Amino acid sequence: MTVAPDREDQVVLPPTPSNEAYEDDPQLWDLIVVGCGIAGSALAYAQAKAGRRVLVLERDLQQPDRIVGELLQPGGYLMLKKLGMEDCVTDIDSQKVYGYALIKNGQCVKLGYPMEGYTDDVAGRSFHHGRFVQKLRHLAATQPSLTMRQGLAKRIVQHPNSVGVVIRGASWFPCGSWKVIRKMIQHPSYFVGVIIKGAKLPHPNHGHVVLAKPSPILFYPISSDEIRCLVDVPGSKLPPNLKEYLRTVVSPEVPEQLRDAFLSAIDTGHIRTMQNKQLPAKPLHQPGALLLGDAFNMRHPLTGGGMTVALSDCKLLTDMLQPLPRLLTDMLQPLPSFEDALATSSATADFYTQRKPMSATINTLANALYKVALYGVGRLLKPRPTLKGLWLGVLLLVSASRIIFPIIWAEGIRAVFLPWLAPKPSPAVAANLPQSMQKQPPAKRAHQDQRPALAVAAESSSTHS
Repeated sequence: MTVAPDREDQVVLPPTPSNEAYEDDPQLWDLIVVGCGIAGSALAYAQAKAGRRVLVLERDLQQPDRIVGELLQPGGYLMLKKLGMEDCVTDIDSQKVYGYALIKNGQCVKLGYPMEGYTDDVAGRSFHHGRFVQKLRHLAATQPSLTMRQGLAKRIVQHPNSVGVVIRGASWFPCGSWKVIRKMIQHPSYFVGVIIKGAKLPHPNHGHVVLAKPSPILFYPISSDEIRCLVDVPGSKLPPNLKEYLRTVVSPEVPEQLRDAFLSAIDTGHIRTMQNKQLPAKPLHQPGALLLGDAFNMRHPLTGGGMTVALSDCKLLTDMLQPLPRLLTDMLQPLPSFEDALATSSATADFYTQRKPMSATINTLANALYKVALYGVGRLLKPRPTLKGLWLGVLLLVSASRIIFPIIWAEGIRAVFLPWLAPKPSPAVAANLPQSMQKQPPAKRAHQDQRPALAVAAESSSTHS
């Protein structure tokens, strides 16, 4: 570890080496992964571990420096264990998280994760995002059939019978231009982040959500002596004088135990900003290509479920594409390779539908959010209802609805609650490929054009900072 004083996180892990030995490249890659963040690293590692030839393209293999993606929920840690990557949260000063403390008007309610039946190591984990990503990359690079390469993927090459990637230029999206993707992204608010030092959270090893005016404030540990504070600022623009806004509007809402350290962080620390993004999970499917991770689906980070969904998607997709015989029979057949365009397309199309039960994450968050809201309403109506109490209760429910309803609506009512009835992408396009291309030996196909049997875009250009 080396120190870099110009970064927010002064602990920087070594960059993952870029393999520039092009002469050693196979004629045909089984899988090309564009973007080596959480989802890209996990999927690449799992597929290489299964023996597939994987090329990973990442525009910058240096440690990223972001202010979100720092709290992995217990469900995400379980997925990490199932992928065999749980060691990636060690040796980075990560902190166990056992639940949340909800604070409003100085009163606090502590909610623990339901951990009954799990081993002691199962808990949430919080950390510096960049350290975690570097550990994932380092682990993925240990697989002999995986090649990690720094480069920019400019565009997909679409021919009547081929899929390929051109390296150089801007970020790549396999199913339409970035302009099309960008139109689908919503920007509900900004996160303003600072790191607080020299203070202790009211409840150690817990995330803290302050139900403040005009919007929530989050606190959680990211190392043994650092606390991340994220302030949600609604709207499409930040206040012109951000430091003054934090001092006059936000600091009075900060718990007294943290207020002095918060004000000190504003004056002496880095103030980071990030526009929050929501991208509905609408499949953009074509044979030979797949969207995953932030390139496919983004939620407001206030709910803290993004990494859990990404890792769950990787585990599900790995199971659906596994080359070994399955122990349980279902609609999917094992894929010994990606050379059969129709079979691969069918499996990846099924992935878009089968991943929807993980939208239960949204349902769980919705239920928890409304329980909190209803609890607050109940408190407002005691010991007896008043007009002011009723009005504040309505405002509380409206605020909760404004967070969760747009997410469910964007995902699709049917897709979230009745995923088996949701229409899925049809593999008919793959069936229309020339018969000679649906199954060919790798050497022959590679001679016609250098392309992967399957390409995955795992990160969008907007997710890097």
